Parts: sequence; C-alpha cells; structure tokens
Amino acid sequence: MSVFVVMQPVILPTCGPDPFIIACSAPSPHAHLLDALEFSDRLRAVLSDAREEAARRKHEHVGTEHLLIALLVDSDRTSGNGRSLAGVVLDVLGVDRQKMSVVLDQTILRGQRPTAEDQLGYTSRAKAVLELAMAEARVARATTVDTQHLLLGLLREERGIAAQVLLDFGVTAEKARAELARLA
Repeated sequence: MSVFVVMQPVILPTCGPDPFIIACSAPSPHAHLLDALEFSDRLRAVLSDAREEAARRKHEHVGTEHLLIALLVDSDRTSGNGRSLAGVVLDVLGVDRQKMSVVLDQTILRGQRPTAEDQLGYTSRAKAVLELAMAEARVARATTVDTQHLLLGLLREERGIAAQVLLDFGVTAEKARAELARLA
C-alpha cells in the first residue's frame, strides 16, 4: 500500500513578467522549499499552449480545461526527452485523446471578447492545479515539475472541467499514480 503525503498548496514568492508565475505574495519562511523546483521546459511549453488556447477561444482566464487541452496536444509531441509521461499514462489507461479533445471542444463555450495572451491570468482552480502539481513533484522527489505532475494536479483538483472530463474517461489519480510508479 502506498502512502502519499497531502501538502498544503503554496503560493510562489515572487512576481514579475514571467507568464508562469501564478500568484504573488511576500516571501515566506518556506520560500527556500520552492527554489529547488522549477517547471520543466516541456511543462512551460504546455502552459504557453494553454494560454494560446484560452486566447484563441476569447476567454479572459486560463482554466483547467485549457491546461488539459494543452496537455493533450503535448501528448502527441516527441521532444529530445521522448514522449510526455502524461501522454504515456493516458495511452496506457486506454484514453482516446482525440475523442477527449472533441468532448472538450463541445463542452467549452467560446468567449465574447478577445484578450491578449499576456493579459490572461489563471482561474483559482488552475492555480490550485499548478500548486497541486508542485506538491506532487515534491512527493515524487522530482527535480522539476513536469507534465505527469500536471496530470495528477488536474485529477486532484476534482471540481474543474478537466477533472470531470478525465474522470468521464476513466482516469483517476490512483490509476495515474499506479501507472507512473510502474513506468519509473
């Protein structure tokens, strides 16, 4: 039986022009814990794709649905490090990623006003997903936060559109963790 530590969400301690900073606060006594974990290049690309997707759909914020769409797109890419672990997990669990994309397209309404990508913030649920992804990376003792951590964060958030779609396709945090452990 595996034991997973549930960590409280954290807020990144810095602000700046970096589009990957999801929240700002005064430095905390735990800020040194955040220094060791950065987002992988692959995850940064996924977050950038999520911003583009939100802008394309004329949404005012990046939500969990945009994160999932970008994760699905990334699952089809092969980079210098091979395939995305999140994509491998989805494949092993028998997810039809094209069908999931269609379901997301049918679920997500188009916005009314265009918003510049650099003006898009994250919804509270998307922020929670990123915080949960960081917590998952810490539990796994990873050196960077990557796509598999984002997938687990999406599943753990539970109330977002992405979590509901993933659950509808039979993907749970427990199944994803089991496959990640098997792949390690």
